Amino acid sequence: MVELKILKGGLSKEVNIFLNMEFISCKATDTRLMGVVALKLLWNYKGNDFLQLFHIDFSEYGVDGYYDSGTTDDIESNWIHMSGGLGGNEVSITFPEVLGLISHSQRVNRRHRKKHSDDLVDFQLFTESIYKHMLEASDGIVDDGKKFMGSTCTKISNSFEAINYFIMRIYDDDFCAANHLSTFNCDKLSEIILLCRGSGSLIRNKIHEKSDNEYNCKSLILTDYGYYYLDLSINIDPANNKIIGYNNNHKQKISEVEAAFYTKQREYITMFKIKSPLSEFDLEKSKFVEVLDYKNKDTGFLHIIYNKNNDHVSSNNYFMNGDIYGVFFVTKSSQLLLMSNHTINISRMEDDLLSSPLMDDLKLVDRYQFEHQILESFMNNYDSDFENFIYDGDE
Repeated sequence: MVELKILKGGLSKEVNIFLNMEFISCKATDTRLMGVVALKLLWNYKGNDFLQLFHIDFSEYGVDGYYDSGTTDDIESNWIHMSGGLGGNEVSITFPEVLGLISHSQRVNRRHRKKHSDDLVDFQLFTESIYKHMLEASDGIVDDGKKFMGSTCTKISNSFEAINYFIMRIYDDDFCAANHLSTFNCDKLSEIILLCRGSGSLIRNKIHEKSDNEYNCKSLILTDYGYYYLDLSINIDPANNKIIGYNNNHKQKISEVEAAFYTKQREYITMFKIKSPLSEFDLEKSKFVEVLDYKNKDTGFLHIIYNKNNDHVSSNNYFMNGDIYGVFFVTKSSQLLLMSNHTINISRMEDDLLSSPLMDDLKLVDRYQFEHQILESFMNNYDSDFENFIYDGDE
């Protein structure tokens, strides 16, 4: 464990502390194709360690998370929180690659900044000043993507993974990543991205293999303008899993009801009664919870457990939420709900709780199986009692 020191003078606009530092190393997540990368930089300052954490978004926000050992005493927990849900491996990258990743994300961010709140823009300007100080302390070499794309992009394992990532990146207007995944020249790639006008997220993709290198995709994209159903033809070079052909056969705007039907997944839910006062209930006693990160909902508090990898992207039946292992939901009426789309996951979560120090705080109530998503509706309901919700005659 490194010893963290607070550097007086801090990261002020006037003082460039990096001029008196030596860059030691950087760990990055190999998740560039997901559109996000987390960085952990280690510096030496007069014999003391100084750490920086960056969460970088290549879709819109640029640097949207930052910590350093001069501003927090809990760097390791913040690193788990920042990188744990990305599903990637940690790789070592050089300082020019660090500067290149940050610089590239900032260029993306400036295209979207006019949509952002004043507080967010202030944060973005703050992180830009940090980058400028880091650049000033460097030898001026900033990687243009030739190296950082190789370092921070996971190796493509099959054609399905190449297709899913390619659709994700072109609908994020991510020329750099789409170029990495294809053999298209700049004009062809620009034409494809122009046709995908309006950034969006790939929610679901069903891939059918028509021949050794030809695939048909039924895709669901969520944009600022609503849901769109796509029928795509994609060709792959089987030698390197590069995209060599792309055609949008059909594009149609669909309703939320139609989108919900297309994304339907089975949910397994286990319900416990919490016997102890909620203020004393400590979910961190579960081995599945590395750092507790509750998200407030109308009826309680949600904690999501993510898979340790992004293997769901290599499937011919891709769901955006396939990176989720399961969830814990603590209701305001003292119920604990476990949910997963997979029976083996929900069983492991149950076994963990029933063999953990939380066992004495919990009473098993029931197990449920639903053929469609129900937890999201409950979390935004007015009644925090799950049994009332599912047995309501109107549901």
